[in-house]
Parts: sequence; structure tokens; C-alpha cells
Amino acid sequence: MTLHPNVKWRLFVGFVTTTATMVVSPYLVIFFVGKIGSVSTGILYMLTILSAMVGSAVGGHLSETWGRKRVMTLSEAMMGVTMFAIASVNSPWLDLPYLTAGLFVLNMFFNGSFQPATMTLILDCSTPTSREMIFRVNYWANNLAIAIGSLIGGYVFIPHHFATFLVVGTMAFGSVAVTAFVLTDTPEGSRRPQRPTSRAPGLGRIFRVYVYALRDKAFAFFLVGSVAIAAIQNQLTNYIGVHLTTRLSHTARLSMSLIHARVSGAQLLGLLKSENTLLVVVFALVVVRLMKRMNERMKIFLGTALFTLGFFLLTFSLDPGVLLLAMLVATFGELVYAPVLQSVLGHIAPEDARGIYMALYQVAAYASEIIAGAFIILGRFLTPFAVGLCILTLGILASGFFGMTLRLKGPPIDDTLQKVTHA
Repeated sequence: MTLHPNVKWRLFVGFVTTTATMVVSPYLVIFFVGKIGSVSTGILYMLTILSAMVGSAVGGHLSETWGRKRVMTLSEAMMGVTMFAIASVNSPWLDLPYLTAGLFVLNMFFNGSFQPATMTLILDCSTPTSREMIFRVNYWANNLAIAIGSLIGGYVFIPHHFATFLVVGTMAFGSVAVTAFVLTDTPEGSRRPQRPTSRAPGLGRIFRVYVYALRDKAFAFFLVGSVAIAAIQNQLTNYIGVHLTTRLSHTARLSMSLIHARVSGAQLLGLLKSENTLLVVVFALVVVRLMKRMNERMKIFLGTALFTLGFFLLTFSLDPGVLLLAMLVATFGELVYAPVLQSVLGHIAPEDARGIYMALYQVAAYASEIIAGAFIILGRFLTPFAVGLCILTLGILASGFFGMTLRLKGPPIDDTLQKVTHA
């Protein structure tokens, strides 16, 4: 299978930049709690999500009116600028934590605006038959980058955060250079005006564009299903993480074959996250062969069922062996359904509005993080088993909405969306 040069470069650059970003991202909460306290950090977390959601909405619209490449270049450049600014106010000469927090909110806005454009570019440069494999490779590379970046960050970020911020900013500008001078804009992305017009995209016009996109029932069902399944996935670092660290403040015995050890809740959570990443990296391409003869409907239903079952067990069990087995089941399900859903999304999104669809998909992903966080509050009033039943309900809803998507997918919407986009 021959890939478009844009796809090859984005897979490579995405791997490098994700590795650099993950040196920082997993440890930001610890960093800010030490600087501004837990309450302010919680508020900051919500603000960064909202900022990214707004950025996704704006970036998706601009990728349709300005072109994919221009939006990607501008967004990445601003991400680099804000990261250098963050480094400057966390240098040996300055320590301004609240300004740092504000800069991270701005950085997440541009991160949000970048994502729909790059996803759209990959769709523009791929075919329906090649997309599932592209997304599987991207999924594998992304998880490998997360594992490498997180491992490095655990040793270098806290003691050397100034240098780390500089490295991440430099990587962002390296990505800008590749986007500006190596990538080519696609016919879908270049048929728009090649420079921003004097007329800024008003909020009312942007809102109307997204309202028309949501009239596509197949896409609307897909979004609801995506929010439900992503809300389950995010429980590992939300409710499940809290459940394990609070209920297993003492150590539990881990006995598997020749391995006999005692682990705390925090250590067990780390083991589960490492297991998930390791299984994805090792078995992602193996699953392709195993599922080769299965159609996309069966892959989605089987994958979501196994994924939901695994997280159902993770929600209430405190037995380390059961938890590790549950993560194995959940990860296998994730490997089956996740790349297929990306391919289905590419099929649903019309060529003349891919940026809009990708933006809404990104907004849905951020919304799922808010829902996942709400489960921590829910857990204060429900038993772990009751929370597990809520997880099962989300999984059933996701399967149902994905099923309706597959029945309805076809020509997404009429020409009205294109008229509104260019109004």
C-alpha cells in the first residue's frame, strides 16, 4: 500500500511531537499543584479543556475557509511561541505560576485548533480502503510515543522543567518547518482562499455551520457514541484511579505464575497503564491479522463489548490479578474497534466539510473528559459496583449509537452546509 507523502510525514512528525509533549503533559497536574494549589489546578484543568474545545470549533471552520496547511502552520507556530513564553516565566530568573497557567490555557486553544486540520489533511490524502490501516499505524505510533515520552518525563520534567519547555517549543517549530515547506495542501484544502480574508469568521456564522453539520443524523449518532466510549476510557485516570488509590492505601498481594509481590493502589494503577500501553505497542498490528475477515460492524460491536466488559471489572474489583486480566480484555477490545471508528468517521465526513466534522469530533473528545471527571463525584454517592453498572450502560449506549451510525451512513448532508460554510 502506497501512502501519500503528507501521510508519511504527519505520522513521523506526529510521533516526534507527541513524544516531546508527553514528557510534559502527564506531570503538569503535579507541577501546578505544587505551584498554585489543588483547587486552582482543578479550575485550570477545566479552563484548558474549554479553551481546547473553542479552539477546535474555530480551527475546524478555518480549515474549510483558509485551508488545512495554513491553519496547521499558524496553530503550531503559536503553540511554539506560547511554549517558549512558558519556559521564559519558569526560568532560573523568573517564576510566575499564574502567568504560566494563563499561557497554558492559550496553548491549549491553539492545540485544539490544530487537531481538526491535521485529521482532515490525513483524510484528504487517504482512500476509504487505506484509512483503517493508516489509523492503526497512527494508533500504534501514538501509544509508543506516549510510553517513551512519559518514561522520559518521569525523570526529567520536575527537576528540569525549564529545559523541557524549551525542547517542546523547539519541536513545535520543527513541526512548523515540515508543515510549511514539505507538506502540500490538498485540492480540498487549497480550493479555499489561500490567505485569510478581512472578514473574520463571526461566532454566529461558525455556530450555524456546526448546527447544519449536526443535522447529519449518522454523524450525530456517531458523536454520542464516541462521547460514551471515550468517557469509559478516561475512567482509568479518573474514577478508577481514585478508587484504587483510596481503597488500596495498603498493599495487595499480586500472585501470577512465578510473580509474587505486594502492590499499593498507586502502583497498581501504574501497572495497569503500563500494561495497556505495552499491549497496544506489541499487539496492535497482530490484531489486524486476527480481525482481517471480520466486517466493520462486527469489529465495532465485538470491540466495544470487550472494552466495556474490561472496564466494568476495573471499576469495582480490587484483586490485582483480576484487574490485570480485565485490562487485557479491555485493551484487546480497544485494538479491535478504535481504528475502525476512525475509518467510519472518515467515510461519514463529506469532502467539502471535513474540517467541520473533525472539529466536532474533537469537541466530543474533550466533552468526554468532563463526563469522566464527573464520575469521581458520582463515586461519592454510589457503590463501586453501581458505578460499574453505569459504565456498562455507557458501553451499551455506545454500541447502540454506533449501530445506528452504520445503518444511516451515506451522503452526510445536502449542499446547505457548503453554502453556510462559504457565506
